[in-house]
Amino acid sequence: LPRRTLGGGTARGFAASGGGDGTPKKRRIVGWLLGGTVVGGAGFVSVVSYRSAANKQATEERIRSKDERPFPTRAENLKRLESGETFDVLVVGGGATGAGIALEAQLRGLSVACVEQEDFASGTSSKSTKLLWAGSRYLVKGLCKLFSPYSLLHPKGSWDEFAGTWHMVMGCFTERTYMLETNPHLTSWVPIAVPLDKWIIWPPPFGYYPAALGPATGMFVAFFKFYDALS
Repeated sequence: LPRRTLGGGTARGFAASGGGDGTPKKRRIVGWLLGGTVVGGAGFVSVVSYRSAANKQATEERIRSKDERPFPTRAENLKRLESGETFDVLVVGGGATGAGIALEAQLRGLSVACVEQEDFASGTSSKSTKLLWAGSRYLVKGLCKLFSPYSLLHPKGSWDEFAGTWHMVMGCFTERTYMLETNPHLTSWVPIAVPLDKWIIWPPPFGYYPAALGPATGMFVAFFKFYDALS
């Protein structure tokens, strides 16, 4: 009985005396943690902001310290080409593709010469239709060569060349489908009509003589139906 009474009294006394001291300690610890977090976060933000401002100022100073160099004139470029200087890359054609290749090669540290017979981006690149073609012209040329006398003399070479063209066209179809599915707000189907006002076309398209009878035989209609079916 004394042990039971002593134990009960001791337990109750410990709960009554010790329970009140634990809660303020926990509150003080939580308060210190919150205060330290706020102060540390504010310090981190200040340091990052200071470094960003310092980097921006340093960049502006470097830009102002550089001397502007004018673009070389056409005469200077021609003189440089005629000087016998050796270039790592020669790009023929200054359209969208050629200019992009020249820029990429230059950024990779290569010396580049880009030549254009007219003005830069004055050909096809200046008349962009914004149409996502899938290579119908390449497919036509591939079929014309596949069904030509050349394929009788070189069957394997003709088939390998057509297979490469076919894979390229199907890759274009895949990219076009991707654009249509992921960017419906930018891309949409546009109907296109191909006018044919003659039953016989001469000279034949792509130099393929059977194609001269394309309108009369329905060859063109069959090809475009086949082309649309690939989509």
